[in-house]
Amino acid sequence: MPVYRIYPAMMPAAIDTVTRQCNSIHISRVRAKAHTVLQYPTMERLFALHSRLQLTITLVIVVSLIWALIVAWRNRGSMQAPLGILQLLIIAQSVIGLLLLWQADLFRMALHVIYGVVAVGLIPATAAALRGRSPREVGLICAGILVMLLIVVGRLYETGVVGF
Repeated sequence: MPVYRIYPAMMPAAIDTVTRQCNSIHISRVRAKAHTVLQYPTMERLFALHSRLQLTITLVIVVSLIWALIVAWRNRGSMQAPLGILQLLIIAQSVIGLLLLWQADLFRMALHVIYGVVAVGLIPATAAALRGRSPREVGLICAGILVMLLIVVGRLYETGVVGF
């Protein structure tokens, strides 16, 4: 490793060179961090979450549908837990969708919004209609409603506009 001698007359130039090199290293690190942060802005993350949550909702609908058929077959059990979980997932999906709707073209997304409102209202309407019924009726009615909800979720997937 070479040894450099710095004389007092060269000191300001040497300090200036070292400062420029340090600043350049610092700026490149800051740019790398900024590039990483700007590569996935918040709206893109929300869009990715909104599209992935649809798969989770579809899976929960299928599992709930199987559970509804088991409840109907055994004539005992409840559908409150699966419907509650499903309702929470749909509400979370709707909140994320409303945040994304802020930057979307409302005219192009009108049908998607209508299907979303139907999806949000379907489970509370079902719960209100199921009061006082036998477990077999609850299971069969929930199975029918869940098939309808699966169709609505499929239509939501088809009417969603990619990109905003």
